[in-house]
Amino acid sequence: MQYVLNKITDIGLFMCERTTNYADSDTQDRLVQTAIKCLEKRLWVTGDAINNTELAVNYFKCQLLAEEDEVFAVMFLDNKNHELHFEKLFRGSINHCPVCLRTVVKKALAVNAAAVIVGHNHPSSYAEPSNADMSLTEQLQKALRLIDVILLDHIIIAGTEYVSFKQSRYLNWT
Repeated sequence: MQYVLNKITDIGLFMCERTTNYADSDTQDRLVQTAIKCLEKRLWVTGDAINNTELAVNYFKCQLLAEEDEVFAVMFLDNKNHELHFEKLFRGSINHCPVCLRTVVKKALAVNAAAVIVGHNHPSSYAEPSNADMSLTEQLQKALRLIDVILLDHIIIAGTEYVSFKQSRYLNWT
């Protein structure tokens, strides 16, 4: 699956480069969004269990790769890690996205989530988490724990690179 994602990313970047001379940015954006939707339909079936980091990363890549500004999104899961709902909750600027913990908690309660995976993009293409990213993750984990919702991972997408807080052991499970 990673090979397919890399190939589609390469083709998408090639198409964007080729259309730069012939199409305006709105047309290019529509082309990219259409390609993402096609990719998502081929790689993802709503309701699939998210049983490994690669699945979550691929899903977040499909959703966030084309965003020009930072976007914070949440995948809400049931107690068997099946997707209940996915939403891009917050939009920011090129290097910052304010996140309201209360909104994430309210949404988790509204969809009756047992767990969540959060993610955001770094338009700079530098995937390493900032101090603000680390602090947000810690605060979010504490807030969700109060309502018995588990924060399974925080994924940062930066171009073709990513950081998983779970894989990197940034996520404190205690």
